[in-house]
Amino acid sequence: MYPYPVSLLDLLPTFYAAAGGNVQQIEKTDGVDLVPYLNGKNTNRPHEVLFWKKMFVAQLELVIGS
Repeated sequence: MYPYPVSLLDLLPTFYAAAGGNVQQIEKTDGVDLVPYLNGKNTNRPHEVLFWKKMFVAQLELVIGS
């Protein structure tokens, strides 16, 4: 289990990198390659801040890493 919050948007760059692709070639994505975080090469949080917005509900949640 990974202890830090991640986004569904992280899956594209993560799978692309895991398959041997260069994530820098992916344009217009907000996701982060999680491979270095999952294998322990990077021990920081992948996201300093994450936002969630629930559709049709006037609610916005902000998660800030400590």
